[in-house]
Amino acid sequence: MEALFLGSIGVLVETSSIQMEAYNRAFRAHGLNFQWNTANYIESLKHPGGLRRLKKLFSQSIDETVLQKVHLQKQEIFKDLLATDIQLRNGIAELIAHCLSQNIKLGLITTATPQTVKNLKEVMAHIIDFSNFDLITDKSSVKNEKPSSDIYNFALTQLGLLPSEVLAIEDTVANRGAASLAGIKCKLFPGDFATYSVEELVITNAMEYSS
Repeated sequence: MEALFLGSIGVLVETSSIQMEAYNRAFRAHGLNFQWNTANYIESLKHPGGLRRLKKLFSQSIDETVLQKVHLQKQEIFKDLLATDIQLRNGIAELIAHCLSQNIKLGLITTATPQTVKNLKEVMAHIIDFSNFDLITDKSSVKNEKPSSDIYNFALTQLGLLPSEVLAIEDTVANRGAASLAGIKCKLFPGDFATYSVEELVITNAMEYSS
């Protein structure tokens, strides 16, 4: 293995409940008569892309410019909430250290917005040295977000790697599908809000990646 791609912010830290709360606060701030509960937020996570979810949720009832403002405010609220309650998921610190010791390239291959990635790097600077990553992507890196494989194909090209030289870890079935479409073997490391079947082979600690 030449490289390990950590496929989403949710692989690094458990953010689902914080994301949901940030959205609900943004809804209230813009006077929208809606609040996600755990069940319907989990259902929405089957479709990657925050702004895409908002468009699907409100369909034609809310102007897109308003939804964009909601999404932007959600990111700021998310940053504030994240800064008060953040810790790495099981095995992530050990996994990053292992890759560095073995000269395995590291990528954070996400299609989150540039602002979300920037916020994450700022609030996590005390627990992760992001300069150790050989590549960090965001939504602006490609035209199509996950579950398209574009971001993984982009990462392979940027690092000059073949799919067979890479292992990915993703936090949802949909995101894992993006890696698989690029020909990359991918382990599922589901977050608290991720849905998957009993037949799925999952890991519960990032250091299980090689099993």
